[in-house]
Amino acid sequence: GDAYIELEAMKMIMALKSPEAGKVSHALSAGSIVSAGELLARLELKDPSKVKKILPFEGEFTMGAPVEQDIEVPRDELLSLLDGYCTEAKGPLIVERMFAGFANREA
Repeated sequence: GDAYIELEAMKMIMALKSPEAGKVSHALSAGSIVSAGELLARLELKDPSKVKKILPFEGEFTMGAPVEQDIEVPRDELLSLLDGYCTEAKGPLIVERMFAGFANREA
């Protein structure tokens, strides 16, 4: 459960952790600038069968059904927030309102 890499992006620090024991080989040195998809480290796990391998998502993400009014406003606010604009609502509140809209939809 210890962090083997810490990434800093936009003044946020994200720790990457491993739930299993093993040997870490860092591919980059501290302070390196990284790009999306770049190898940061290799983990040689004592028992690889205990860890599920993560595969890249190769599909296409769509909202699916047409966006209804109760979801449209938080969706627009969330997209604005992700684009870097200030919104009146905080991020977690926007996500909560959006999921509440999904929960209220009829199957």
